[in-house]
Amino acid sequence: MIHYNRYGKEGNPILLYIHGFLGSEEIYREHIEFMQEDYDCIAVDFAGHGKSAFIEVEPTIDGYLAQIEEVLKKENVEKAVWVGHSMGGYIVLRALEKKLPTISKAVLAYSAVSADDEKTKEKRDKQKEAIAQDGVFHFVKSTLPAFFKKETDEAIVEEAIRIATPVSEHGLYTALDAMKSRKNQQQTIDTTEIPVLIIEGVQDEIVQPIETNNPKVKKVQTNTGHLGMMEAPQPFTTHLMQFLHENDN
Repeated sequence: MIHYNRYGKEGNPILLYIHGFLGSEEIYREHIEFMQEDYDCIAVDFAGHGKSAFIEVEPTIDGYLAQIEEVLKKENVEKAVWVGHSMGGYIVLRALEKKLPTISKAVLAYSAVSADDEKTKEKRDKQKEAIAQDGVFHFVKSTLPAFFKKETDEAIVEEAIRIATPVSEHGLYTALDAMKSRKNQQQTIDTTEIPVLIIEGVQDEIVQPIETNNPKVKKVQTNTGHLGMMEAPQPFTTHLMQFLHENDN
């Protein structure tokens, strides 16, 4: 089973935190330190990421979703607010598509609904080649700065690199293959009956904005790049808290 932590007090509303590519549960650390006062927080490390050893898993979004479902089953979680960053958002979207009963609300943080186009698929294949040739650390160090807006404090970027560095080579390959094969989820976001919060970074150059007229979906922005929960944890937390306290439509 993958590594995960549970913070806060059991019996409070549950928040499930799902990290993205080149992440681990630690990207939410400063945010969770605040949230755990009033919420029961579960945060995972996918196979080959953070403190989770790599195990052979299906290299698809469903493969990652199965890891989440295993954790929820072990923890006897019946309902939770799912918070997914980037690739984690793709997993949340798949869970919404499948209408999993464990989702009470969903948060897509700096994520997208589109599938990879051919150019992006080629890029992912080239990234795998670069990892094999130059190693994990070189890939992490050369890739992560683009996740932040240009004026971000260098210490925050270095912290993100530190968090990502434990990722294994095969953990990266699995994530790249899963993102490459994912389906377009525009219909899911347009038709879901579950309340959804989309948090976008004004200066995010990694993903395209999500557009929908679904009244169940709310959109907010942070003046950040792709890792807004690390760049600006307070605005990120404020938006999430407001969403949690809103009545469902």
